[in-house]
Amino acid sequence: AALASWGLSGFGGGVKGAFGGVPGNVRESHRPKPVLLHFGDPNEVARDHDQDAWVAVDVPVQVLRVGTLLVACVPAEVTTAAGARLVRWIKATAAEAAGNGTDDWEVIVTGLANGYSGYVTTPEEYAAQRYEGASTLYGPNTLGAYAECLCELTRELTANDSIANDSTQTRSGSGQIAPDSAADHPRTDRAPRDGIQARVPPVDLRWPPWRRFGDVLDSNVTRDAKGGIRRVTAGRDEVSATFLCARPRRGSPPSGTYMVVEWLRREDADGEDAGSGSSEAEWEVVATDDDLSTYVEYRPAGPFGLSSRLTLRWRPPENIPGGVYRVGVRGVARGVRKFIKRESPGEYEGYSERFLVEPRTREEFD
Repeated sequence: AALASWGLSGFGGGVKGAFGGVPGNVRESHRPKPVLLHFGDPNEVARDHDQDAWVAVDVPVQVLRVGTLLVACVPAEVTTAAGARLVRWIKATAAEAAGNGTDDWEVIVTGLANGYSGYVTTPEEYAAQRYEGASTLYGPNTLGAYAECLCELTRELTANDSIANDSTQTRSGSGQIAPDSAADHPRTDRAPRDGIQARVPPVDLRWPPWRRFGDVLDSNVTRDAKGGIRRVTAGRDEVSATFLCARPRRGSPPSGTYMVVEWLRREDADGEDAGSGSSEAEWEVVATDDDLSTYVEYRPAGPFGLSSRLTLRWRPPENIPGGVYRVGVRGVARGVRKFIKRESPGEYEGYSERFLVEPRTREEFD
């Protein structure tokens, strides 16, 4: 097959190397694989723009990170044994670079990513020269080369980072711990929404008409018969609330987010509920619609679809500290009155009832 492919290629640039014999260093670097033909130094081929390399000279290698999950992307088919070694080495590199010694890192090795460069095998599999070993294009050190690249990328992603332990949490002024999230990095790059989609339809209808923008229309966060607040288990339960709102395209929401999850830092003097709007209670934003733990669903409602609903859902992460929370919506609306007076859209906000987040017990994990 290799000879046929070489012949069909029109001997593209490889004739000189092929008929010039196989250099000793090439034979040695691929041993114990027998080398039938040699098509020149791939580095020299890569520098010659008039000639394509027989095999890929430069291949893309990538590491993605989501929290404590690392995804190693390899442009080749990785054998089970080689993949297991990559996982072990990448985990060790992440723990060492983060400086906490934790083994909470999860690693996924995904093959055939962004390209193709044959197989990746262990030196033992390469030495056996079965199908996978014989299809490893870069010799017995292929796995080591990929490992060196992937571990270097992993080190850059995790250096001096304690996210695997408590890095998702930051100290608040009250001495408690609040989670780090997209709320700590507010978006300021939103383009102004002044196009045709911001003006059609020209009015936001409150439906039902006796409710206000930001009012909660439906929620699974309600008080019990005795007036107690709902208890939510972190990492297991989900809270949701549906708000009366304006079209999201009406304008950019205040602080750049439609949804907020807030943590109660300090209770007000009267113990008012979350929806009271008391100025004495101090709330801190811990998640927005940019977080992986939040979900925002929009749908039109009312006559001719002129009213709108936003359903906000939040599943508290397992590592979030216990405490009192609430979900809220922020936006801008042009109601009938503002439309008649030709006024600009006005800001609104609304919040659910407060609820108590509790950590999962060891028995629940078991």
